[in-house]
Amino acid sequence: MTARVKMPNVKSTIQRWVEDQMEANELNKQELAIALDISNEQATRRLNGSSDFKAAELIKMARLFNKHWYYDIVRPFGVGKDEITLDQAEDLAKEEGKDWDLVDHIA
Repeated sequence: MTARVKMPNVKSTIQRWVEDQMEANELNKQELAIALDISNEQATRRLNGSSDFKAAELIKMARLFNKHWYYDIVRPFGVGKDEITLDQAEDLAKEEGKDWDLVDHIA
């Protein structure tokens, strides 16, 4: 009789996702750093999880990996939400051909 081993659900992290994307796109850490306009040391800290990716880096990363900035990165990993400026959100919405509706009053 074989015992069943219950494997824990492993939640992917943004760091693991970036590493997978780098491998799929045949990029090394230095190339990632250049594309995100950060130093090699900053890239190392981001990939080790000791420092968070910044919103501007997430947007550049989405373009680099040909992914949707919100649906593929922000939403599944919960990163960068509090750093994306209104201007960035408007620019990204325009790229998708969408209008950005602003709340003109608070009830």
